[in-house]
Amino acid sequence: MKESVKTGTSNTLSNLSYEVAAKTGTAEENSVAWAVAGLTEKEYLVVVCLENTTGSGGKTAAPIAKEVLQYME
Repeated sequence: MKESVKTGTSNTLSNLSYEVAAKTGTAEENSVAWAVAGLTEKEYLVVVCLENTTGSGGKTAAPIAKEVLQYME
């Protein structure tokens, strides 16, 4: 999941000042997008699930997860 942040669909989270592991996903017909992200050094875990959306997990859910992680940190 760390690799997904570096080079995959979770790369929205790559420019944070701390290490994050994350994974994103999109339903078959782009109706549900999700992202799960966690700080590797602390016990924070963020899950974002968006129903009835037209975007992908990496484009819609991951930026929301990033905002939550930044707020928590």
